[in-house]
Amino acid sequence: MLKERIRELEVISKQLDGTSTSRGEWTEDVIHAGLSFLDTLRQQKTYFNPVHDQSNNAPDTLWEPQETGVPMQDLLRTYQSQIWNHGINAASGGHFGYIPGGGLYPGALGDYLAATGNTYAGIAYASPGGAKMEEAMIRWMNAIVGWGSEAGGTLTSGGSLATLTALIAARDQYISEPGQLEHACIYMTPQAHHCIRKAIHLAGLNFAKIRSIRMNQDYTMNLEDLAKHLADDHSQGMIPFMIVGSAGTTDTGVIDPMQEIAGLAHKYGTWFHVDAAYGGFFALLPELLPSFKGWEKADSIVIDPHKGLFLPYGIGAVLIRDRKKLFNSMRYSAAYMQDAEVDAMDYSPSDYSPELTRHFRSVRMWLPLKFFGINTIRAAIEEKHLLTKYLYAQLNQRGWDMGPQPTLSVFLFRIGHDPSTNELNRTIASLIHQDGSQFISTTTLEGIFWLRIAVLSFRSHLEEADLLIQLLEASRQKAASIKG
Repeated sequence: MLKERIRELEVISKQLDGTSTSRGEWTEDVIHAGLSFLDTLRQQKTYFNPVHDQSNNAPDTLWEPQETGVPMQDLLRTYQSQIWNHGINAASGGHFGYIPGGGLYPGALGDYLAATGNTYAGIAYASPGGAKMEEAMIRWMNAIVGWGSEAGGTLTSGGSLATLTALIAARDQYISEPGQLEHACIYMTPQAHHCIRKAIHLAGLNFAKIRSIRMNQDYTMNLEDLAKHLADDHSQGMIPFMIVGSAGTTDTGVIDPMQEIAGLAHKYGTWFHVDAAYGGFFALLPELLPSFKGWEKADSIVIDPHKGLFLPYGIGAVLIRDRKKLFNSMRYSAAYMQDAEVDAMDYSPSDYSPELTRHFRSVRMWLPLKFFGINTIRAAIEEKHLLTKYLYAQLNQRGWDMGPQPTLSVFLFRIGHDPSTNELNRTIASLIHQDGSQFISTTTLEGIFWLRIAVLSFRSHLEEADLLIQLLEASRQKAASIKG
């Protein structure tokens, strides 16, 4: 009876594997949907405004699994109508909001290979080649910073997990008992990304003192204020635990004076962390590399390949100048993993990461970089930098009130100099979002509502930039008539 039941179940469970024919049909359906999406991308909206789009009221049965299966083509129709045609079209070249990236297609192919083989590359014993691939990606990024073989790091799902990983490594270097937490001080400006405060909480550092450092007029960290806080805390017996600098802030794209910050960190024995999640890969441009001077003296750096390398979402990185510090925080073992201990290789990704089981995400980075070559990626990064300068100059000539000159590929602009025109600018943003052909984001700094452009989609070119200018001008005129 037992064997008969097993055979009955086997007939059903073999459906999970499919056949050569059925797998080909599934793949053809999915690839056709994906290629059709990309082929019609220029005709699609960049933003589907939920306020004006009532077609997203899909029943829960579309998403919840049922006892019986649904044909692949029906599922793809659901995906096309409910995912690709709602919200922000992150693949669009008209995406100028937040920090776009675009998602290089070979990155998707890399994910396909990783998931098809279901390769587990967290431990070198399980996938020697996979471990070497990730180590090579980390080594290449460390070389951009100017670090050598003593440095290490890990690939993560994004900047948030990378930041948390860095904070844990730093915590383990400075905090040896709970009572020290109340004396630990963390220094950063209001421009620090919100994921840093979240990581502080998750790392158990929420009892530490957060010192908000004043900013200069261009929103960079004020060194005098930083030096004063460090000196005061040191003299009072506090622990100057960490300085957080930015190499490309999200709001304004500016780079903090890292060389000088590194000097202060060294003076007080403070961990220097650099958030380069958005801006780090601009260091591949020789003309911008001097702007990053000093980051090679940092203790940890966060950098996101799914931003500056245009890769699909889900791949960030934390780099550590002394890899042993990360290893000591993250390395754990267990009896059931004893077979892996016999491996002679000195690098297993899980030894440097909070994650043990994870997607083989380094393929989505390795495949596009090897396929296109760094020169092609560098050219695209330079194009985005120059497009930003072009947009800034064009809007300035047309009478918009401009924020600081763009350092990398983000800048702020608006109508008017003070809060009295905030509502006018909100109306302009609302009109752009209603149109949906292009997308920008907004921010508020010191009570001033700003419009914000970020140029980092690899599909954004001169045509998209000119279309954005036209939309901005039309929205400004319409907003003025509404308010007038």
